[in-house]
Parts: sequence; C-alpha cells; structure tokens
Amino acid sequence: MIDPQSDLRLLLDDVQSAAHTDERRRLAGLLSHGLDSLADALRRQVAEVPLSWLAEYLQRRIHVIAWLLDHWDGPAPPHDAVVDGAQAHETLASLERMFADVKGDTDLRARLGWANGPLATGGSQQPFATTIDWPDEFETTLPVRGGLGFFLTEVLSNAMRHGAAGSMPDVTIRCDRVKRELAFRVENERRDERARDGSKYGGLALLTGMARLFGWREFSAGPDGVRFVVTWRAPLTRRDHPGKPD
Repeated sequence: MIDPQSDLRLLLDDVQSAAHTDERRRLAGLLSHGLDSLADALRRQVAEVPLSWLAEYLQRRIHVIAWLLDHWDGPAPPHDAVVDGAQAHETLASLERMFADVKGDTDLRARLGWANGPLATGGSQQPFATTIDWPDEFETTLPVRGGLGFFLTEVLSNAMRHGAAGSMPDVTIRCDRVKRELAFRVENERRDERARDGSKYGGLALLTGMARLFGWREFSAGPDGVRFVVTWRAPLTRRDHPGKPD
C-alpha cells in the first residue's frame, strides 16, 4: 500500500531533485559553450583597447558560474587552482578600475543600482580601501580558477549597492602565520536599517554556498552596528623554495 502523503512524496522528491540536477548541468554546458565563446570573441576584437579587461572579466565569471551550477549541491571538490598574494593584489586592482569606471558613468550606476551608495557623486575618488598582509611564501588553493575574484566581486558589489552614500568600503586580507590561514574582512557603512534579502537564491545565499564549496571557514555576513561586515578564513600552504634541499 502507498500512502500518497508520504511514500509517493518521497519518490517525487527524488525525481524532482534529479531533474533539477540535470537542468543545472545542461545550463552549465550552455554557459561554457555559448557565452564563453562569445566572451572570447569579444576579447579578441577589443584586444587593442582598454576595454579588453572587461571581456576577460566576463569570461572568468561565466566559467565560475558554470562550475557553480555543476557543483552546487555536491560535496566540496578537490582543489586544483592556486592563488598567491600577487594575484590577490591584481584582482583587487582590477576591481578598483572597474568600480572607478562605473563611478564616472551616471547612467550605468543607475542601471546597476549603485547610484546612491559609495560610488555616488561627491564621495571619495577611491572606490574602496585595501589592506593586504599576504607574504610571498604563502598561497591558497581553490577548486575553480577565478573563484576568489568572483567572490570578492559579489561582496563589493553588495557594498556598492547597500553602502552609505559617499562612504568607502574596506577590504582587509591578513595572514595568520600561526594558524596558516588568511582572514578576509570586507566592511562598509550601511545606508539604512533595511533587512537584507533572505532568499535562498539571493546574494548572501550564493556567498554561503561558495564558501562551503571552497572550504572556507567561519563565513559570516551581517550588520555590526552602523556597518555591514563580511568575514571568512581560508587555509594557507607554504610554498617550497625552489633549489633548496628536501
């Protein structure tokens, strides 16, 4: 005997879950073989102008989105991408250039919903402040190339959207040599007391899911007085010195 309210429901849940997983994989394929090719063509066409970074940025984001769609409900995968301090510096420099470009375009800021935040007219010329303590001999790993840049972009975009007008978000990356980990902190002055979107598909849910897949510890995001603070910790490995005896 089948109880429609229990046994059949369990069967349908399994079928629906499998269907959703298959849909995500199909969408991942479309992103990889469709938009990814378009971004590559765009990059070649604008290689001689300053906007070439935009095509590369788009391509990296598409790659990470496709990866997330394929791994979202799975266990944390193995890491095969290495990120060092120099890459972190360049990532933040690229984001600083991007936000500076947006700041100078009133129409674009309005379309993105960033018109009344830190990029508002009359605020600081610098989009955000950065403090990095990441020694050359340390590196961290990720399961997907471009993951750190994607994550930082999401966090800073939220700061630009919800931060107080004319304020300056702060990005701090600090090396804890004893625990062998990086402590990340991104904070901004809040514009108002409105609660953040609690949707399971919203921005904070995306960051929480990414932190889990990346193996990052102690991820948190929420108000702290008049500021909104996002923190997480990433394990570090010490790079072997080439030419030294083992």
